[in-house]
Formats: sequence, structure tokens, C-alpha cells
Amino acid sequence: MPEPTRISERSSARCRTSSRCFPTTGSPGAWDELKAVDFADGALTVRTKALIALAVAAQIPCQYCIWADTVEAKQAGASDAEIKEAVAVAALERHWSTVFNGMQVDLAQFKKDLSGDTAGSH
Repeated sequence: MPEPTRISERSSARCRTSSRCFPTTGSPGAWDELKAVDFADGALTVRTKALIALAVAAQIPCQYCIWADTVEAKQAGASDAEIKEAVAVAALERHWSTVFNGMQVDLAQFKKDLSGDTAGSH
């Protein structure tokens, strides 16, 4: 279980940093959105959200986000193995996206293949 105080302190620090580089007119709304979506359990736990954020940050790539999301994932109870796996899944997703897009795989056929529709196949 994450320590709410530590996550709250961490998110407060992120807010202070963000407010220095974000337009003042948008800061309150941006901070409210971050607290509501990232730092609170909803359909997904804070731990799961931190792992997703880290995986996305690794693909962007954003060194600031990678560092912050790794800290937040660990504070939320994620293990080193979970962190490694989240990043590996993101890497594989990017890999196959590159292959399918680069090879211009037909989307309709791809959907058909993945849905198990074997009509017309040999």
C-alpha cells in the first residue's frame, strides 16, 4: 500500500516545478487534473497508473518523467520486476507498431486475423 503522505509530498513537489514553467492561468486546472487522475485510486490504482506513466515516458522519451514516474511507482509499491516488465511491454508495443506500420500491414486483415476469423484463409 502506498504511503499517501509520501505521494502527496512528491506530487506537491511536481506541482511546484510545473508551476514555474506552465502558464499561470492554466496551473490550477492542470494541478487539479493531475491530482484527480494520477494521484488518486480510481478504476486503476495509483501503482498501476505510475507503471503506465513510466512505460509511456520511456517511449516518449522524457528523462524528467522517467525519473519522477519511477520514484512514484516505487512509492506506490511497485517492485523492480514490475517496473522492468512495464517498460519492456511498452518497448515491445513500440517495436511491433513500427513493424506493422513500416510494412504497411492491411488493418482490416490484421483485425480479421486477430479476431480469429479464418474464413478465406488457407
